[in-house]
Amino acid sequence: EESALWSITKVIKETQEQAESTGGSNSPPHPLQSITFDNVSFNHDEKIILNNMSSIFKKETFVLLMGHSGSGKTTILDLLSGFVSPKSGKILINDTDFEDIQKAEWRRHIGFLPQDIALFDHMTVYEHIAFGMRIQKWPKKEIDTRVRDLAEQLNISHLLTRKPMGLSGGEKQRTAMGRALAVRPEVLCLDEPLSTLDDDTHEEVIHLIKNVTSENKITSLHITHRKAEAKLLGDHFFELCDGTIIQN
Repeated sequence: EESALWSITKVIKETQEQAESTGGSNSPPHPLQSITFDNVSFNHDEKIILNNMSSIFKKETFVLLMGHSGSGKTTILDLLSGFVSPKSGKILINDTDFEDIQKAEWRRHIGFLPQDIALFDHMTVYEHIAFGMRIQKWPKKEIDTRVRDLAEQLNISHLLTRKPMGLSGGEKQRTAMGRALAVRPEVLCLDEPLSTLDDDTHEEVIHLIKNVTSENKITSLHITHRKAEAKLLGDHFFELCDGTIIQN
């Protein structure tokens, strides 16, 4: 019994040590004007991922992050989302140090579209789009209006009662896009979300993303390996190599 107690105590201690910091006490500045990475460095153990990287991402621009695997593209999104913290340097939201901002509240301003769309099999398209708003306890009438408006923008109004099983790749992508945009984020992080689409659907969804993010006035950071995709989507291109930006 004593050994079991020490084992549980060890797990509790390890869990407490890995608890995420809640950040500072300040609310995120609004409206968003810029996101600044000021000499930001980050490493996993001894491997350097970002090395004194500096850049400014301005409001309502569509930014393309390019570079080989391991160059630090996804780490930038993780840092911006508050999933990890810089080892040195600062991230500024407008002129406010990111470390002084409440992380949970900041994440309400972010939409995330991952490579793995991660739709829930038991939920309809309507329920997927409504998910974030229900978590944030929007009024039911506002949720319904927002879901239907987004579904119309994304051309999936006819799919609202359908579940993911049987949807095409493009339809699933549109559903995930609706879910990410539903809470009206100021920033949208896209981590190679189009990599699994066929060529015809790929081009169609590219134009859709560009139009919808422009209409909703969203600052977007999009990771891609495809130069053709970058040319169609981006306002600004950032190429990373060895943990720093080599092209801006």
